[in-house]
Amino acid sequence: MAGFNITTVDPGVLNTEGLRTDILSALNRTIGHARDQLRRTTQHWEHKVTFNTKRRFPRKGTVLGFELTTEDAVWNMLDQGTSVRFSDLSPDWESKTTPNQFDSGFGAGEVIGVSFEGFKPGIEARNWSELLAEYIAPILAEEVDEAINNYLARNNWTL
Repeated sequence: MAGFNITTVDPGVLNTEGLRTDILSALNRTIGHARDQLRRTTQHWEHKVTFNTKRRFPRKGTVLGFELTTEDAVWNMLDQGTSVRFSDLSPDWESKTTPNQFDSGFGAGEVIGVSFEGFKPGIEARNWSELLAEYIAPILAEEVDEAINNYLARNNWTL
């Protein structure tokens, strides 16, 4: 027959700030992984793209996460795609980026003009935001799980 013991713990024994610090460190490591992926999308661009971070881990509540955003118009346009394109491209045009991939290359060709006469096919969405969400979710879960287990082990607690 299985049995169990219930042990009460003096709340003063628990160091919730220590656990919070460990989880925030895990969140910051995950943000680092995410930034690395986003940097790959622009590694061969001529201009620098800045990504801003907003962490979500309130002292009360159960929300844990972050947002990485940019105000860079080119990055956002490529991420989301466009329905039309107004740029005229040279015949040797080769995009630096590919849909559903973080990597970017050197590309080829040049923008030879802008024309508002006649619609040209739009830009296929690169879907970096969606790709990042799929990539980073298991990493965040693993990092937080490890942080909690390490905290418990340091404090001689077991589950």
